Amino acid sequence: MKKLLFILFLFGLNVFAQTTLLSEDFSSMGTGYVTQTPSTSSNYQIVNDCTYETWEITTSHNEECSSCTGRFAAIEWYGNSCTQDNVFVTKQFSPSETTISISFDYLFDHYSADYFEVYLYNETDGNQVGSDLVYVTVDTDDSYSGSVNLTGNNSTSDNYTLRFHYYGRYDYGASFDNILVTESSSGGGSGGGNTEVTIGTGTSESGLVPSYGLFDYSWSGMIYLQSEIGNEGDIESISFYVDASSPSSYVMSNQKIYMAHTTNTQFPSSSVQEDFNSNYVSSNWTLVYDGAIDWSPGWEEITLSTPFSYNNTDNLLIKVENREGSYSYSYPEFDYTSSTRRAAYNYQDYSYPTGSGTRTNNRPNIKFNISPVVTPLPVNFVSFEGKTIEPLENQIAVLLKWLTSSEKDNDYFTVWRSLDGYNWDIIGIEKGVGNSQSILEYIYLDRNPNTGINYYNLSQTDFNGETEFYGIISVDVDMLSDRHYITKMYNLLGQEVDENYVGPKILVWDNGDVEKRY
Repeated sequence: MKKLLFILFLFGLNVFAQTTLLSEDFSSMGTGYVTQTPSTSSNYQIVNDCTYETWEITTSHNEECSSCTGRFAAIEWYGNSCTQDNVFVTKQFSPSETTISISFDYLFDHYSADYFEVYLYNETDGNQVGSDLVYVTVDTDDSYSGSVNLTGNNSTSDNYTLRFHYYGRYDYGASFDNILVTESSSGGGSGGGNTEVTIGTGTSESGLVPSYGLFDYSWSGMIYLQSEIGNEGDIESISFYVDASSPSSYVMSNQKIYMAHTTNTQFPSSSVQEDFNSNYVSSNWTLVYDGAIDWSPGWEEITLSTPFSYNNTDNLLIKVENREGSYSYSYPEFDYTSSTRRAAYNYQDYSYPTGSGTRTNNRPNIKFNISPVVTPLPVNFVSFEGKTIEPLENQIAVLLKWLTSSEKDNDYFTVWRSLDGYNWDIIGIEKGVGNSQSILEYIYLDRNPNTGINYYNLSQTDFNGETEFYGIISVDVDMLSDRHYITKMYNLLGQEVDENYVGPKILVWDNGDVEKRY
């Protein structure tokens, strides 16, 4: 049995990339109690009570979930002198799509009327997102897998965490492991599959670059090297890190951002011209943003109205024009990393400065969101379908058929089958033709399907060993003619539900058959 995270799905003619936002199996964490120091990039915990009975990372535990392996997180009751009220907080993640998928394994060992809950939390707004993913008050050893839609005030510009909350005075404990948060994107826009590049880790701050709020007007220039960016594609957004000492919100209007390629690795003269001279750039300037920016502490993301097509050969020159026309003594400061002669600025009151400016080493930390160049698939997939047939009397089989319109260096297809859409088995391999520009039809017969829903997927492997996965289909196989209707439906907690329930269900048929269906 193999567990697969599908890197690429193809439904019809749409390509879907799967991006991991958070993956935590605790293998990189040391054993011992989890820190209580808040962090955006590391796990920590909030201890509301019982300072000596808190979340810890361990390799063995009395309350170990059946799917916990290696290191995992656990909490245990040692006495009843206080009420354990402790929250494990994961490192932050920021989705690009409004739908994210979440999964994890967990156990709760119940004794009294206490509980264990898991929920998605919006760190930017300080609110829980939707209802609990898990809320249990009975003995439970299970896995969660589901999706959350970000609506209302929960946007893709916010940062999120998962929170695991244990509340108990007499309960025996809880554990969890194998946290995975992903998103899917069909490409285009600021979506899943993009590459995020962060340049600079310095914590010194300066208000001069990119926008100086102490004066009415300013401009700045920044050079970032190809060796630092390292990715070809469309730059769809950039982020500057606003220092924590800055105002909680500082809106600057009339901000213009330009980008261009340059062969320069630094500004060649200590006196930098406002137009950067024609020889500074190796491509035409592109106005990528024109509007207001709310400089708030933390990474301030600016979604570009015109993405910049970066060639990953030249260096990148960014120019920011602050034409707000007003000032404040309390203005934003930006964290920077000293970079020799790779930033420049000028400022003045009353009018926009067009004269020469000053070269500086104070180049601000930056984050790029880059949409990669899409490489055509080696096989153009037209369709994939399946149906039940009876090749022999009293035998049910599933006939799978798929079409391709062209193939390049195609070695073979692999046919996969699953009962739950998560655990997959290889059931067959079909040889490819290598290269073709014609419509080709492939057929595979599954002679041993399971009763109920059977999920099928295809993967295609090139001669060089690279593999792509294609769209999942399902085929309902009814081998028992005396099964007519469903009498009861239950969720995995044993609670009765109806046909509108979303999630894994246990179905009880009129002939006594019990079926697990997703």
